Amino acid sequence: MSEQYADEDQVEVLKAWWKEYGVAIIVGVTFGALFIGGYRYWNYYSNMQNGKASVVYEQVLTDISQGKILSAEKSTKELISEYSSSPYLAIASLMLAKKYIDTKEFPKAKEYLRIIIEQGNDNEIIHVARLRLARVLFFQENKTDEALALISTTETDGFSSQYNELRGDIYMSTGKTDEAIKSFKLALSDPSLPGDYKPVLQMKLDNAKSK
Repeated sequence: MSEQYADEDQVEVLKAWWKEYGVAIIVGVTFGALFIGGYRYWNYYSNMQNGKASVVYEQVLTDISQGKILSAEKSTKELISEYSSSPYLAIASLMLAKKYIDTKEFPKAKEYLRIIIEQGNDNEIIHVARLRLARVLFFQENKTDEALALISTTETDGFSSQYNELRGDIYMSTGKTDEAIKSFKLALSDPSLPGDYKPVLQMKLDNAKSK
């Protein structure tokens, strides 16, 4: 009899426990299953999209290597419209922008450099694009204020010497010698600066000091 009562007591305890926590457990299990399913689907979808984007990117490479710039531009625009979150977008846009710089089609080059700055998700490529765009604005269009504003960022990662050098060039062109000297000194003091480029910056600094 005591064993029967013990079993009945356990059943009552389980009933009470389930009444209090059962709904929460069902909800938790359901959400857990949905989360796992959603995560797996997202991984599948992302991999599928990246696979498609890589095919388009390869077409961009082929077109550029064969001098088919209009076709490369068409493929790059497909990356922009269909695969905007893909890392291939920034790389393709950077390559296309360089091609337009080489052919002195600067408005086109600026268009794709701005796309990288605004839509890119790779900081290194964004820095490269920002510096190239600033150089086009300064060296090709003499838009010193716009170029300087573009490189006024304080988050320069491993590109601080390049940012400071370009600032120095712009300051020199506008007669702000003291600011140019400061910028060239900062560029020279950057530990990431390649040793073989130091003489170039030193020459710029010496020139600024002589003014």
